[in-house]
Amino acid sequence: MDIIVTQLVESLHSARSTEQLVRPLLEMLNNITGMESTYLTTIELDKGKQTVKYARNIGTLAIPEGFDVSWADSLCKRSIESCVTTTSDVENLWGDSKAAKKLGICSYMSTPIVFSDGRLMGTLCAASSVKIQQPQKANTILELFGSIVSNFLEREILISELSESNKTLQRIALTDPLNFKSINDQYGHHIGDLFLKEITTRLSDCLRATDVLGRLGGDEFLYIGFGSNWNDIENGQSAAAHMQTRLTKATQGVFQLEEISLTYTGASAAVIVQGPETTTCEKAIQAADDAMYQIKLQRKAESSQ
Repeated sequence: MDIIVTQLVESLHSARSTEQLVRPLLEMLNNITGMESTYLTTIELDKGKQTVKYARNIGTLAIPEGFDVSWADSLCKRSIESCVTTTSDVENLWGDSKAAKKLGICSYMSTPIVFSDGRLMGTLCAASSVKIQQPQKANTILELFGSIVSNFLEREILISELSESNKTLQRIALTDPLNFKSINDQYGHHIGDLFLKEITTRLSDCLRATDVLGRLGGDEFLYIGFGSNWNDIENGQSAAAHMQTRLTKATQGVFQLEEISLTYTGASAAVIVQGPETTTCEKAIQAADDAMYQIKLQRKAESSQ
């Protein structure tokens, strides 16, 4: 048993993939049980199919990797349903299995590979063409190996899923897909993208030479207009109101987007007056965002009347 523990520790420490973990386990299982074939299967219940993923064969009986069997005809299904993990008399116990008869399996042992959520993912098995009685220790070790494989597979799948999610988030962060949700939902993303580009053009056309227009993301734009005298609050607010009206009107009207003719009531625009010596960029953007939100609420209230 000490040798087995040492080999297990070495395998777990060095394994970087399911294959690197399973192959040493199959070799150990061969040595412990004396079975001719040891193998790991995957099970696709929706397809009714069981497939040998990894196998090790040392005798007359050879179960090849990639071998498919109907789940309904498999010994593994019969083992799980009858709660019999080991037998040296397959013919008398499960003689109705055509696959077992064709392969010439006489002795057999199996443990399920089950994830923490109860999903049956596969089995870890050993088989032989001759009668081999297995001691309880062999069953215990088989179950231990099965548990190790289950945990490793579940962790590997989780890491893979997290990696894919991370790649998706990176793509979203880097590409920043265009988004006008209601238009996208009704006409599709392509029309939504065309609409956003046309909005950008119209906003740009109404700017002064010193003004700056940028897109924060999605369907939000940031406008910056420079004034000559920040202490003249009254004139500054008047100029802001005038620019706010220009920006709103620039986005109103009919948009011809390929075969789609779309009438748009205009974007919610808010222009505020801020002095560079009294605020920061973050605070100015937040103030403008708050003002825009109030305009959205006002427009929503007016449209519901």
